[in-house]
Amino acid sequence: MLDLTGLERRPTWDETIREELSVAGIEYFTNPGAHLPTYRLIASLTGKLGSFPMHRNEKSWIMWCKVPLASAEVIAADPICVAGMRSGEHAISNPTSYAAWLDDKGNLLLKDEGESKEHKECILHDLSGALFCGNAYYVEDPEKIGIPFVLGYEFTTVEALKRFAEILRRHRVVPV
Repeated sequence: MLDLTGLERRPTWDETIREELSVAGIEYFTNPGAHLPTYRLIASLTGKLGSFPMHRNEKSWIMWCKVPLASAEVIAADPICVAGMRSGEHAISNPTSYAAWLDDKGNLLLKDEGESKEHKECILHDLSGALFCGNAYYVEDPEKIGIPFVLGYEFTTVEALKRFAEILRRHRVVPV
């Protein structure tokens, strides 16, 4: 994967994004508003795998997703995915400990550990608008009533991004 640090030219970023996503078999599209003079991002292109958006930074691809734990375990066991994940990514070694628990409507379940009402309100406020998975709320034991998902990945190689997409398609997490 090309390190784009210091490259401030949109054509270089867009060309790199187009090439990397094409190799990985992932669709790319123009960011909304990229044609406006107020647009501040360097790249005008980004990617999407099924309904999961992704973003290219200087050194990696960041994916926001809802990957079921069973698929996340396959990803964590795949040597190409592991080699191409950002170092320290928790989903590499133990996706269960990195899992978020969602209810059947896609809302994030947070474990109630006795925090103050003010603390909980602050957390919920910070999460509002940041979650593509729905609302968030506190429950006694998310694991008893929720479904485990990994909600994000960061890949540093095109090969890992491609394998990730292949696994999600094979597991029917995203359309084939």
